Amino acid sequence: MAVTRYGIRFGGVEGSLEFNDSSPVQFVVTHENPQVVERVRSHFTTPRQFRIPESQKIDDYRVDFVEPVRDKNYFLQALCELWAATDVEYF
Repeated sequence: MAVTRYGIRFGGVEGSLEFNDSSPVQFVVTHENPQVVERVRSHFTTPRQFRIPESQKIDDYRVDFVEPVRDKNYFLQALCELWAATDVEYF
């Protein structure tokens, strides 16, 4: 089971986000501000809509309403939205 680690930053203070590629995805958020930890944790554990392509056509997709931790692919899509949704940057 591979573990991936990213740095996170909020308010000029750095922390980390570690996750594995299991299903469900297990992750650990580390930051000195507990509100930042909760914000990131909530982002990955709250169900949301994901548009999943079914073909190469632009309007051919299905909508899955799931928690991002359900699968690594959902988790990575939610990671792409982290900064826009939480103001927490990852690097």
